[in-house]
Amino acid sequence: DGGWDEWSEWTVCSSQCERQRSRECNSPAPRHRGKTCEGNSKATENCTDGMCTQNRKLLHDVKPQNMENSIDVALYSGLAAGIVAVVILIVAAMLYRKNHSDYGVDVIDSSALTGGFQSFNFKTTRQ
Repeated sequence: DGGWDEWSEWTVCSSQCERQRSRECNSPAPRHRGKTCEGNSKATENCTDGMCTQNRKLLHDVKPQNMENSIDVALYSGLAAGIVAVVILIVAAMLYRKNHSDYGVDVIDSSALTGGFQSFNFKTTRQ
């Protein structure tokens, strides 16, 4: 009668979340009408400790359906926060300019617009 050899090493985890190993009926091989080995010559098991879904994808590859809604909420919340921040900055700049325009002289620096080749222009306030 035949006897099973040792199991081979497990294969690398496949895209179907399975790994395999095999063995041969050759320790000894059956001779002179002896019986072949009983049992399976190949074994397959889940290599993700049950973390595979039914359609054979890993859980980290599958996005829950309610996840899309939370991404939309986060996106729109971020956009709204950005718009509010810009409005606050504009209002603060306008208030700052209004509070500082009461002095006798306004300094208008146009050098940022002309590349720095013009000097400062002094404008007196209206009486």
